[in-house]
Amino acid sequence: MNKISNKKNKLLQKLISTIIKELINIENNNLITVTSVDTTKNGLNSKIYISSLKNEKEIIKMLNINKKKIKHALTTKIKNHTIPEIEFHLDKTTEYELIIQKINEKK
Repeated sequence: MNKISNKKNKLLQKLISTIIKELINIENNNLITVTSVDTTKNGLNSKIYISSLKNEKEIIKMLNINKKKIKHALTTKIKNHTIPEIEFHLDKTTEYELIIQKINEKK
């Protein structure tokens, strides 16, 4: 990944995190973290990876339902750039880290 796409991904990560906090009503004070953004080389599609303490699948479903609202909010914050289509995914990195940690503890 080159420096420009890396900067764009970091900017999208920061902005989407802010937009979720401002626009999306999260029940039960659930903490949601935008862990990473992966944008295609042509800049037309981005996968947004999310981690959450509770109801992860429900959160992903809710965010994907509201992705048009989130994308519209992005267009007001980023001028003169193509806004990629966004799709939310569950970040499973933490789950994998826990599994590896448990395996290492058994050794």
